Amino acid sequence: CPEPQQIIDRFEPEFEKLEAGIVLQAYLPDSFRMQQQLTDWAIRRHQRTGAGIKVRIVKGANLAMEQVEAALRDWPQAPYRSKLESDANFKRMLEYASRPEHAAVVRVGVASHNLFDVAWALVLRGRLPADQRARIELEMLEGMAPAQSRAVRKVAGSLLLYAPVVQRDQIDASIAYLARRLDENTAPENFLRSLFTITPGSPDFAEQAERFRRSVADRHDVSTARRRVAAAPTDAAFGNEPDSDPTDAVLRDRLRLAVEPPSARREPVVVDDINEIDDIVRSAVAAQPRWAAIGDVERRRVLSTV
Repeated sequence: CPEPQQIIDRFEPEFEKLEAGIVLQAYLPDSFRMQQQLTDWAIRRHQRTGAGIKVRIVKGANLAMEQVEAALRDWPQAPYRSKLESDANFKRMLEYASRPEHAAVVRVGVASHNLFDVAWALVLRGRLPADQRARIELEMLEGMAPAQSRAVRKVAGSLLLYAPVVQRDQIDASIAYLARRLDENTAPENFLRSLFTITPGSPDFAEQAERFRRSVADRHDVSTARRRVAAAPTDAAFGNEPDSDPTDAVLRDRLRLAVEPPSARREPVVVDDINEIDDIVRSAVAAQPRWAAIGDVERRRVLSTV
């Protein structure tokens, strides 16, 4: 697998003017570095073609799933450990996106129901040149807080509402999605949990305001380092070996070096032609029956000698 920078440096000519987009999750520490790489790439691309891209910034998609996966596979948790860190990274990413030189090439979707975050976005948007302010778009989930979304739309001038769209026989999938989002949005530290009781001067307002101030103050200090990295071998007591994490570039390099003979070690080959990919797949499929037929003893011998 190529690294993120290798991916975004590659492009198909027919898509050079496409205004495509991507979602970045602020609860992943390395999202900010990816945002920087995407923005640098977008600037170069805009200079060539005049086309831009969109980056939708969200707090996080499914923290519970990330935690369960990490526990089952004995991996470090990929997202930040605290909501304060996630909120601080969200502020950093939004501030970075709101610089005039970045907003000119990257349209930004600010996905949040937190009114403090919405106000932060509006303040940053108001500092942009008038012709760039529409590049910062506010987004909310349809049906999650209707009265709030109407109020935000009135103040902001526009609001993008997003919702799951499925076929009738897949309605259960959309209900499951909305139930998960409701569960996340009503977590103890989440703003929506206080939505029905929060008023200026109330304890809930003071608590949320303090969380907002702390996240703004910490926005340049939270780590951007990837959290899920392979642990170094130790002489500690026996423990089961965690599953290999294919998203870890260091681990991928170790695996490649382990299976390739020294004379064959080289940089990964980037395949750009779809016909080459088809040839590789056909070769692998053709070799599979022979590999299966040689038996486990011979396979073990082959693997131990490469």
